[in-house]
Amino acid sequence: MTDEVQIPPAARRNRTLRIGVAAVLVAGLIAVLWFRSAIDANVIAGWLDNQPLWQKVAEYLALHIAASLFFVPRLFMGIVAGVMLGAWWGSLFSVVGGTLGAYAGFVLVRFVNSGAVRLRETPAIGAWMARAEQQGWRAVFIVRLIPVLPHSLVNYVFAISKVSTAGYLLGSVLGLIPTSVVYANLGASGRGIAEGTSDYAMLVVWIVGLIFLAWLLPKLAERLFPQKES
Repeated sequence: MTDEVQIPPAARRNRTLRIGVAAVLVAGLIAVLWFRSAIDANVIAGWLDNQPLWQKVAEYLALHIAASLFFVPRLFMGIVAGVMLGAWWGSLFSVVGGTLGAYAGFVLVRFVNSGAVRLRETPAIGAWMARAEQQGWRAVFIVRLIPVLPHSLVNYVFAISKVSTAGYLLGSVLGLIPTSVVYANLGASGRGIAEGTSDYAMLVVWIVGLIFLAWLLPKLAERLFPQKES
């Protein structure tokens, strides 16, 4: 007669919760992909504009967290912040929202994964992951400076790594600042054009600035924080 391995109730609940969280993330991603044509920055900013300031900011941050979880581009949410709050406040809350969303994705995926997937052991990206873990916050900072990398994907990849939570948050905050400023100013300039208080020249300046940042900042960061040989 073979003895059956008894799974403790707490472990069963934990596994059920992890499966539930993973299902919600997958369902949210499918919903965003399905309704992506209905997601409009101006519509969202206009809806938020009709709220009191504290409520507007709170709802924007909640939306930014959800967007970070479900692969809505951070450019989109940065533009919403600029349209809604202007360049300065939009930049600030774009950074805050991006950081909160990054933390939420990091915590949830680290909980769901629970050590099951070890990217460091995969042939394709194992070497890169090992260097990133060695660099800690510096690696997170450099990756955050690259606007073309999906915000949600970056969150999830670092969640599966061994980068510490503190290092991840520090690198994320510092790395999100430059692109957040550009995104918010793009939104503010676009609103200014629509209201006749700005012109297209400023919008072009910020677009060129975004392209320049995408090229320059990662190179500069790699010079400042070179990879250490293991």
